[in-house]
Amino acid sequence: MTVTESPSLLFDQTITAASSIAKSGSQSSTTSELNSVRFEADIPVELVNVDDLENIGKDENEVTLEIRQDQTVIARIVFSGSTTNIFPEEDLQDAVSRGREEVISQAISNGDAVELVEECLDMKAHLSISLRNDPSKTGFHYIEQIEYLIEKLSVTGWHKFVSTIFQSAGVLIVSDLGDTVIRLPELEIRGAPDTPGRLRDLTELPVSKDGDVDLPSPSWISPISVQLIDDSTPESVERLVKILTGTSCCLAYAALADRVDSQADGLSITFSGSHIVSIADLVPEAHSNATAEMLLFDWAYSIGDTAKREAIQQAASWTLAEDGSLRGAATPIYRTARSLYDLSQRGAIAEALATRRTARSSAIGIALDSAKLAREIVTKSVERTVIQIGAAVGIVIANAKDLLSNSATAALLFILTLLMFLSWLVSYRLELASASGAIESVSIDLQEYRDSLSEDDIAAIRNMHTLAQAKMRIKSAKRTVAFLSVIFAAAFMLTSFYYATGRVLFVGPPITPPVPASTTKVMPASTNGLPSSSMQAPNRGSSVTGPATIIGRP
Repeated sequence: MTVTESPSLLFDQTITAASSIAKSGSQSSTTSELNSVRFEADIPVELVNVDDLENIGKDENEVTLEIRQDQTVIARIVFSGSTTNIFPEEDLQDAVSRGREEVISQAISNGDAVELVEECLDMKAHLSISLRNDPSKTGFHYIEQIEYLIEKLSVTGWHKFVSTIFQSAGVLIVSDLGDTVIRLPELEIRGAPDTPGRLRDLTELPVSKDGDVDLPSPSWISPISVQLIDDSTPESVERLVKILTGTSCCLAYAALADRVDSQADGLSITFSGSHIVSIADLVPEAHSNATAEMLLFDWAYSIGDTAKREAIQQAASWTLAEDGSLRGAATPIYRTARSLYDLSQRGAIAEALATRRTARSSAIGIALDSAKLAREIVTKSVERTVIQIGAAVGIVIANAKDLLSNSATAALLFILTLLMFLSWLVSYRLELASASGAIESVSIDLQEYRDSLSEDDIAAIRNMHTLAQAKMRIKSAKRTVAFLSVIFAAAFMLTSFYYATGRVLFVGPPITPPVPASTTKVMPASTNGLPSSSMQAPNRGSSVTGPATIIGRP
């Protein structure tokens, strides 16, 4: 809030001066609206002080002085802002003598209001003073009469009037309220404008339900306290307090309604429960207290629970279904709404417990399935690796037995390497990724239970030991599959490279074919010293150089 002094004091002085001037004449009257007051009176010109009228006509005020001669207007002086304008009338010649006409006409043409007034001191004038209050400068709204305030709060369009007096300023001046001070939580109503006003920050205004008019909260009006000089309360003050209390009741119902419509013919509210109930042309009535309505409002908005307002919609549709009257309806609506809310909370608790059990069971089931899948993937990976190792050993042995050439051996081992890489890709990128994704989906899907589970419940499920163990098993499976795939794929690839380059990994002693064994048979010598028949000279063309030798397989 911002405190300002001089604008409010200046307005008070202007009001006092204008009222004093108007009362000095005859047939004076005062009419006022919110932040606007108009004084009218017939006064002798000799009582007119031009300087005073110029001071009153500053800012947004306007003072009009019509100088008359026997009911005939001869000139009109307008004091507005910092300018003074004089307008002649056409019947000036008929109203005054010729010599005087020239003097008055000269004063009018010169725009000299002082000279004009001095030349017309024996005439009458009609004075009209229009004063306007700017709440953003003075810090208060101004109303001349308390009856005007009561009337504006009791007729169609009251909601726009209430919204206006709660904007810009936190003080409402009611001139004829005297020394009485009526204090509301967010507005002070008093009769003296000579004290500093209180500006209100526009950001403090509530948000409109219908986008047409900003409806203040009922807590801005109720409770109401009255400060009196004596023990007796004026009847007009009592009526004002009661209509303000009724206004807070209407604002409470408007805040609790499902829909609020502001139209030219008034304010209407709608409750949507088991059936639709509409209250057209909602207008405040005099109430002695608003205890029940404020209790209902405070209960509905205490913790911002939408279930409470839904219960109020249902309770209001039942309570208001018969006659649609709001008088006395707050208490039964409150009792019914509380009963409905308590029942809904019991069902909500049971539903929350069932949801918690379902979520935990689902998370545990997914964790166990993922861990089982990880074990199966590791088992399959080991089995595939053993089979591929056996195939590689068979290929190498076949090459050693000269059943496969080196190029064929290298090609088969390279194919085994590709199969090992493909096996790792399927296990790591598809099967294990599926298991890991199932675990991650548990944390993501738990967000869908936020309407039934608290953040602590969701965090507890995410941190369950079963889920942590499943994540560890999946990580272990990933490392195992990667280790087996990398080690044996590298071994197959290296072996294939050696065979492809013509090198032999396994070198042993050379294998030579067996040589047939030779035998020598020596014939015995004859007893008579002569050679035997077998030792006779060979046929012609052959010669014998030594003993005969027979070569053959054993």
